[in-house]
Amino acid sequence: MGKKVSVVIPVYADHVGLEDTLTSLEHQSAGRECFEVIVCNDGASDEISEVCRKHAVTEVSIRPNRGSYYARNRGIEKAQGEYIAFVDADIMVGKNWIKTGISELENHDYVTGPVDIDASKAHTWTERYEVATALNMKRFLEKDHFAPTANLWVRKAIFSELSMFDERLRSGGDNEFGQRVYRAGKFRIHYSEELRVVHPPRNYRQLVKKTKRVARGTIDLRRIRDPQVKPKKLRKYVSRVLFHPWKLVLKTECTPVEKAVFYLMLRWFFTLHNFYQFQYERELIKRGEWK
Repeated sequence: MGKKVSVVIPVYADHVGLEDTLTSLEHQSAGRECFEVIVCNDGASDEISEVCRKHAVTEVSIRPNRGSYYARNRGIEKAQGEYIAFVDADIMVGKNWIKTGISELENHDYVTGPVDIDASKAHTWTERYEVATALNMKRFLEKDHFAPTANLWVRKAIFSELSMFDERLRSGGDNEFGQRVYRAGKFRIHYSEELRVVHPPRNYRQLVKKTKRVARGTIDLRRIRDPQVKPKKLRKYVSRVLFHPWKLVLKTECTPVEKAVFYLMLRWFFTLHNFYQFQYERELIKRGEWK
């Protein structure tokens, strides 16, 4: 008999984070017979394989590295469960995560919940900035109509009907898929406060890396959605940096000094985002991939 839930975890070069995630999955209130864990080893790292053997989970080995959405699709193909739960390596899930997810998908088709940033591990200004501003899952779902795959539950039948993640994308594939689910107009989409996970705060280098990946993914997503779209001029990127309005959403316990620092950091990362978008556009034009 197949499992009720298949937990799909893509991972690239982060055996320490994977260890944390798999350990949290071993302490679920739901019985182990309810779910399977599929680790998609993107890049076929030996260290990742060793962690998979230690925790006795299914491994899908991918060589060379193809990106997280390609990896997730290989996990979906391997999955036996009626429900698919996505989480990232380095995230800790609560002991009722599986039980709550099953309960939510009994009445819904596409479900997400909060991703809390672990404040106890935030020691630098960058990490504290992450705690204050990162991953507002409710806003993503209500305003942008998608949920990041850091904490996403989906009925497997939806992938059969709408197809899987777009493997051309290195970032933004969760956005693209969620938009398809929303536009279909027939699936029950839900946000559950009880479906919580915990993510460690990123340091400065990790945030810059993420900013670059998201910026490039935004360009790729724009081109996929509208093949006739044209590259922007430099002045448009500059004007967005100078005049784009921001509504800074910070936790109420922040002091005025923290708010000022976080606001400056927000503007800096937004500037980097625009720079990486423009840089990537120039690369595509130079290679003849975008006219």
